[in-house]
Parts: sequence; structure tokens; C-alpha cells
Amino acid sequence: MARAPRLYVPLDLGFFDDVRIMRAGEKAAWLYLNMLTKTRSVDSDGVLFTEQIAKLGVSQWKQRLTVLVAEGLVDEMTTDCYGIANWTKWNQTAAEREEAKRAEAKRKAEARARAAADANGGK
Repeated sequence: MARAPRLYVPLDLGFFDDVRIMRAGEKAAWLYLNMLTKTRSVDSDGVLFTEQIAKLGVSQWKQRLTVLVAEGLVDEMTTDCYGIANWTKWNQTAAEREEAKRAEAKRKAEARARAAADANGGK
């Protein structure tokens, strides 16, 4: 039985040495990490609504979110929508992933067609 593909979000090894993370504090950093994984799992290109953030199970999330915004780690897009700052610097957008998927499928189809043609004597 094939395993389902796993999703990942890149995390810089210097994450906890980032001065913005240090100023934000451990509790706000915990919310940030939860936001990173949630936004990747819902494929939202770094954007979450307050309803989604509230459901992360992180206590005092509103206060922590305010700190993340103040430190420039999260952007307030509207009163109920927040984005991970620089998300697309480290992550492909949903559109980019879809295009790569289409290109890979096309490449594989062309390879199968060449293999079939070779098997039939190049016809």
C-alpha cells in the first residue's frame, strides 16, 4: 500500500536566532510555527483567517498574533485575515505547484509515448 505524500514547510536552522523571533518570545514563536504548518496544510499561500488561527489550539492567540504583526513576521491583510510575511520567498505558490505538477505529467506522458514508439519499431 502506497504512503500518502507528506507536506513540509521549510524552517531555517537559525529560526530561534532571528532577532524578531527572540523579541516576540517563545509563546508567540509557538503560534508562528503553528501558523506555518496550518497555512501549508490548507494550501493558502501563507494566508489564514482569524477563525483558522483561533482553531490552532494556542492559548492567548490574539495577543501573540499582535506581537507577530509588530515584529513583522505576520502581515495583517484585513481585520480578519493575516499572512505569513515573505511566504513566497521560501514556498512555492499553489499555482506554481500546480504548474510543476502539469509539467511533470506532460514529461511522463511524452516519455511513455517515446517508449511505446520505440517498442513498436519507431512507428
